[in-house]
Amino acid sequence: MTNAERCAERWRTMPQSRRDAYNALKRQRRQLLKEKHLREGVRLDGEKVCQSCKQRLPKTAFFFNRTKTDGLSNGCKGCAISDVARRRLGREEYKALARSQAKRARDNLSDTYVRNLLGPAGRAHQLEELVPAKRAQLIVKRQLKEGAGR
Repeated sequence: MTNAERCAERWRTMPQSRRDAYNALKRQRRQLLKEKHLREGVRLDGEKVCQSCKQRLPKTAFFFNRTKTDGLSNGCKGCAISDVARRRLGREEYKALARSQAKRARDNLSDTYVRNLLGPAGRAHQLEELVPAKRAQLIVKRQLKEGAGR
């Protein structure tokens, strides 16, 4: 006897009152799922509301997401693409800021910059007494470079 046959036999031998209760529970679960989808903006006619732009769009305008109850992401494809572009722009701005800070450190000959030039021992603050000497050496090099460039 297969599993399907055993289930069918169990269903046939189950008292009618228990079958009715089981069917009522299934109807109740189905109704709760419909209400949840309506709350989340999912419509059964193939539309959904984007949580970012609040527009009612067809389900094809959403990326797939298996973790969601309806299998679709919360935001539409357009909003998702613009979010990625905004994050990339933010990353570029961050990189530009880091570059300008590094240039400022180079121009001002900060302690951190000079220690990094001294290598691992300098970064570990083991050569702290060499920092002023290295800074003076860099200043002389820059002055010679500027004098040669004129």
